[in-house]
Amino acid sequence: MKQNLKRKLSIKINIPWLLNMLLALGMAASVQAVQFYDISRPGIKKIKLHISTNDESAQTKAFVGHITRQMNHSLFFELVDSDAEYSLEMDQTVESGSMMAVLKSLSDSGFKPLEFGISFKSGDDSYLKRKSAQVGNLMLKKFFGVKGSIGSSLVYSMNDASKTQSKILYTSFFGDPEQIPVTKNLFSNYGASWDPSGNFILYTAVTSSGTTVYMQQFRPLRIRSTRVFSDKGKGSAASWGSNDLIYVAKHVKRQNTDIYEYRLDTKDPQNLSGEKIYAIPNPKLLQVRRITKSSAIETEPSLSPDGKQLALMSDRTGTPQIYLYGMKSKKLKRITQKGDHNVSPSWSPDGRYIAYSGRRDNAFSIFRIDIKTMEENRVTPKSINAEGPTWSPDGSLIAFSGKKKGSGDWKIYYSLSSGGEYKRLTKSKSGFQETSPSWKP
Repeated sequence: MKQNLKRKLSIKINIPWLLNMLLALGMAASVQAVQFYDISRPGIKKIKLHISTNDESAQTKAFVGHITRQMNHSLFFELVDSDAEYSLEMDQTVESGSMMAVLKSLSDSGFKPLEFGISFKSGDDSYLKRKSAQVGNLMLKKFFGVKGSIGSSLVYSMNDASKTQSKILYTSFFGDPEQIPVTKNLFSNYGASWDPSGNFILYTAVTSSGTTVYMQQFRPLRIRSTRVFSDKGKGSAASWGSNDLIYVAKHVKRQNTDIYEYRLDTKDPQNLSGEKIYAIPNPKLLQVRRITKSSAIETEPSLSPDGKQLALMSDRTGTPQIYLYGMKSKKLKRITQKGDHNVSPSWSPDGRYIAYSGRRDNAFSIFRIDIKTMEENRVTPKSINAEGPTWSPDGSLIAFSGKKKGSGDWKIYYSLSSGGEYKRLTKSKSGFQETSPSWKP
């Protein structure tokens, strides 16, 4: 799995065919994207899709099985054996090293068939999963105009409530229920946040000396973490900003938490590969400035993708609410006006929306607010308690920690970012609690 994380896979497109179709296909794709799915509007018409192959070899069947499962996970497709609207037909075998695929409409929809080739360097199951994810994301792009998030990584906390309160960070790949442990310490770990490159995470650990912020390399995955901030347990809720700076909620005094801006010291800001290299073995967070200064609790900082605004939670008006802090103007603006408890702001990748968890009628739901219009809409239904939203890298989905009514377990679920149906992401057994998901950028 570690090797597969580093491996770059590619789908070979039939270039002559594609060049001949660019104008027609581009027009068809844009029309269908509007027809089927608009990220700003709730509701979706799923595409009824049939997947077939003329080969029954073991690796080919496994590859087709992965695509089928991943398409079902995407929330955009309904896989059917009959009455399909579109089909994906594949010829040749994985074992031969290449396959030809045709994506076409089974009705007079105006959709021009798309032919593409798929090359295989291995029949390893992990490799086939990554390859099938590419095919799935290609179809999402052509039909709905979104890049697709199949195969992308989420990190979240999980603990066995019957044995210990220690929370281990786990990762799952969207479309694959396998859960892989990320941390190995005995602390309670939560609040993972990705650096802009997606190669490192920050998280907070509750230790015997208080809260401590750790950094860990994710790609390639290294189990050992490095402490970067302690300050006698005063700092937590560390968030890695799009500007590569880090925002920490720091306890100043009793019932008072403020947001501080830090940078992580580096050994060499730019090495020959162009990737950031952090000081080893003892990197530290170096304070840049203090963002907020009040007697209230202000925490959960989240920087906008363009770096111009910092979303945060503050109870300065008496109840927890979401605010925006202008990084240049230094002005604070409250954006949530409904409900008495709104927390956990999370920016959409395009910076258009903020998702958050809000309490309504004694239950928490995920809401989404348009930053320009301040229009709010509900993402998750009332049938599930939902907290801690995080966006998929293409902005089409929101994952969250949810607990169904009548259930004692928190699990990771996801839904379209505009709302509607939700599905379980993970496969942990009863008694395991899953919280604080964070989707890789």
